[in-house]
Amino acid sequence: MSNILEKLFNSKPRAKILKLIFRNPNFIFKAQEVAQRTKVDYYAARRELYRLVSVGLLKFKAIPSSNQKGFFLNSDFDFYKELKILVLKTSPISNDKLLRRFRKLGKLKLVLLSGVFINQEKSRSDLLLVGDGIHQNQVDNLIKDLESEVGKEIVYAFMTTEEFKYRKNMFDKFVLEALEGPKEVLWDSIGATR
Repeated sequence: MSNILEKLFNSKPRAKILKLIFRNPNFIFKAQEVAQRTKVDYYAARRELYRLVSVGLLKFKAIPSSNQKGFFLNSDFDFYKELKILVLKTSPISNDKLLRRFRKLGKLKLVLLSGVFINQEKSRSDLLLVGDGIHQNQVDNLIKDLESEVGKEIVYAFMTTEEFKYRKNMFDKFVLEALEGPKEVLWDSIGATR
């Protein structure tokens, strides 16, 4: 389900770029920034951006703080609403693929998806990750990779099992919101969501 855009548009870079621009509709992007945020080769990103300009989905605009032009989403594009729904409704990444990537981190205990992963824009966070023997830099690297696929910054919390249980027992507002709010349970080996 997550690669529908890639198959439909026959281009993984284009699918990543579409996710990025539709999840950040009021932003003016430089080609280099698009390449960095989507982890797409600069020349491939630039080529895709110009293709999207040629069909009218993107426009050029001067970037206020520099002499450069940037790319921005053209909300007057004929199929803007339909394309936006299609791009934002597709799952950013398959749950199986996500779980495999998270399990490589270490002793995973709990993974709750919310926000961008379940198309809830008003969510306080996108991900709650609980585990032991996992280094923060590993989590940060994985999150950066996920952000390139999702098209937006991922707001997440990472805790040890001990910290999670303590915060849950203390009725920590963030933890309770994560457990009781809209979510998808990707992994739960400690029975936190039962």
